[in-house]
Amino acid sequence: MAGGCSEKLTAVLIQQLGAIMQVENATQWWIEGVLFSVTDTPPPMPQWIILCDFGPVCPALSVTVYRDLLVRNILLLAGREVESCFGILPSTRHVVMMTRLNGSNIDGPGLARVLHGQARQARQWRAEIAAADGASMSGPPV
Repeated sequence: MAGGCSEKLTAVLIQQLGAIMQVENATQWWIEGVLFSVTDTPPPMPQWIILCDFGPVCPALSVTVYRDLLVRNILLLAGREVESCFGILPSTRHVVMMTRLNGSNIDGPGLARVLHGQARQARQWRAEIAAADGASMSGPPV
């Protein structure tokens, strides 16, 4: 994942997430075992851009997963509470949730809540994919 992180954003993330955050590099952050790329844009329209790595999709489940992601995108965009959508990161073929937040309307604690929530969603999704993959690998009951 790529992006750029300002010193202000870095300071906010460290202050809010402290010990639960590991810095991968200037743009990548591990939060609760989930890789994030968090960038910010300067005024006059400051925004927080978040990529949350949900992980890979096994080939046996790809059609089902991609269809589910399209449905989720429709539901996310219909809600309009947060500007998020799912996609596939070409460099890794991982599913990512992409989120854009208005930087003027969210503070450090609010950003931390968003990141924790997305980490929780990513872990739940990974568990569901692992369970479905296990079921697809075991074949039909005999």
